[in-house]
Amino acid sequence: RWPNHLSKMKFLRDIGLMSKELINVGNVSIRPAEVLAKLLEMYLPKEVDDIAVIYVVVRGIDKEYSELAVLRGTPENPATPTFTALAHAYTAKLVYEGRVRKGIQPLEKLIEFKSDYEDYLRSKEVNIVSKLR
Repeated sequence: RWPNHLSKMKFLRDIGLMSKELINVGNVSIRPAEVLAKLLEMYLPKEVDDIAVIYVVVRGIDKEYSELAVLRGTPENPATPTFTALAHAYTAKLVYEGRVRKGIQPLEKLIEFKSDYEDYLRSKEVNIVSKLR
């Protein structure tokens, strides 16, 4: 999300602008959430490129591993749902090819395919940087 997104959304909620309850303004009954939706539609840019970032740090006793994965999105293909879909698509491919045991598998079991996932994600323009210190 954009910087301060959560605090701004909480503020709008806290002052009642996300309420669906009817209120009277003058001689008109309105729902604040509908007014907010209309204002956002009118004043926020409709075509904004976004970015999805996943940053993981694992610290051991004497080593640290970090990994940063970044995908830039477009209005047609937003980054976050695209990133999620890519991971699911590759998992489905592994299952289809019979490379994953049948039944419910904990995600930790997919670690053996980590480099395959990375190759697939890189082929879809995900930038991945890993560091071991």
